[in-house]
Amino acid sequence: MRQHNLKEQVMSIILSADDELSLDDFAQKLSYSKWHLTRKFKKETSMTLMSFVKRQRLMCAASQMSEKKVMDVALDTLYQSHEGFSRAFFKMFDVSFREYKRRMHVDPLFIAKTMNDVRKQIYKGGILMNETPIPVFVQVISKPERKLICKKGIKAEDYFAYCEEVGCDVWDILMEIEGTLSEPMG
Repeated sequence: MRQHNLKEQVMSIILSADDELSLDDFAQKLSYSKWHLTRKFKKETSMTLMSFVKRQRLMCAASQMSEKKVMDVALDTLYQSHEGFSRAFFKMFDVSFREYKRRMHVDPLFIAKTMNDVRKQIYKGGILMNETPIPVFVQVISKPERKLICKKGIKAEDYFAYCEEVGCDVWDILMEIEGTLSEPMG
């Protein structure tokens, strides 16, 4: 199992886990001693293994900005209680999950068919931009190395023309690819 870098191996274990994993579990699955695993992971990523696991779980929770209840997201991301999840989420993002959802409620897939409708309304003069600035939450995150799948437009000169040219099903097709992380560019 040592053919890939350690971070990739840990990510694959996290993604396949049904229960919370301890340092012992990771060491056993990766065939390392706890000491060696801790030292090697810290050297490779500049963070402890369990901090990395916690961060991945919370980023997964942040990506689930649907109408799910906080408790459902907490359980989906292997937290045992609403309180523990809420504290951890606040500590990482410096905002509560509810506030994060309220401020950042955007379709996580940025689905083109809804943007097509918006474009039609804009061109018809039906939408006026709000003058009040909206706060934007930005966080730099590390993601595993990925391959790029690109569907180029032939005649399109802007995003909306591209959506018309390639069709609205491009996002559905991309989401069917195994290994995507719930986002078109995942």
